[in-house]
Amino acid sequence: MSLVPGMGIVRGMGLTLRRFFDDVEVRRSYSICSAAPDGPLRVAIRRVAGGTFSTWANESIAVGDRIEVMAPAGHFTHELDPDASCRYTLLAAGSGIAASPVNLVSGERSGFSHGAPTQRVMQAGDCGNIEFGATWQRYTATIGRQFCLGPPTARMLELYAIVRRAQDACIAAIRPGVNASVPHEAARAVIVEAGLEPYRVHTTGYGLAPGFPPSWGEPIHMLNDSPYTIEAGMVLSVEPPVFIPEERLGARLIDNVLVTKRGAELLTRASRDLIVIG
Repeated sequence: MSLVPGMGIVRGMGLTLRRFFDDVEVRRSYSICSAAPDGPLRVAIRRVAGGTFSTWANESIAVGDRIEVMAPAGHFTHELDPDASCRYTLLAAGSGIAASPVNLVSGERSGFSHGAPTQRVMQAGDCGNIEFGATWQRYTATIGRQFCLGPPTARMLELYAIVRRAQDACIAAIRPGVNASVPHEAARAVIVEAGLEPYRVHTTGYGLAPGFPPSWGEPIHMLNDSPYTIEAGMVLSVEPPVFIPEERLGARLIDNVLVTKRGAELLTRASRDLIVIG
């Protein structure tokens, strides 16, 4: 689906689709899950037992079929809205329930390393962090990104750049046979050089494997004095953070890597760039 002139869209909106089944009008609303507002519109439709529209959309829809679409409606109001949209999209795509809930902090809450979404109204100028996971047959993937609602401040750009360099250093140091503290120290060195050691308040990374909630799977953590050795075939989440409560600001990128015989292969395909909205 594509927009026609006059149909504006912002993230968080939904589409109401209409179709007639045996002369009976059926309307259903679905959240827009397109990655950007200026491309084709996509919605996720999960089949519901006995659902007329969802069953048709999942089983019978074909190229060339026409569906009437109302103008996009709705908008983000508070942190719980993107949280709900994220959960809905993951479940519609077939994900199980992740071991960790969505972490989303914005504005004055962005100095927290973790935080459940709240009813805080997000505003222009806010910076924030979002982290979530998806599961498939007990395997987990995690991702975390920084965002700004409007142009980022110089300080936000600085913190983002430091965290990205720390993550790059950590990934470069991952290889079979090294102690898990080695990539941790590589990331830590970048943060120490920036004078932010007191604000490195979270593990540099941990192991991902088949597991049952509330566990991601493996106990391995990349910390100083770690007793674990990195081996080929392991999947690790890499996420060295900086969170500064007194500045009410922080940054963290989360990506997954596969340990190979030669080093680390980045599994995450999404851009690691700072997300600027508006």
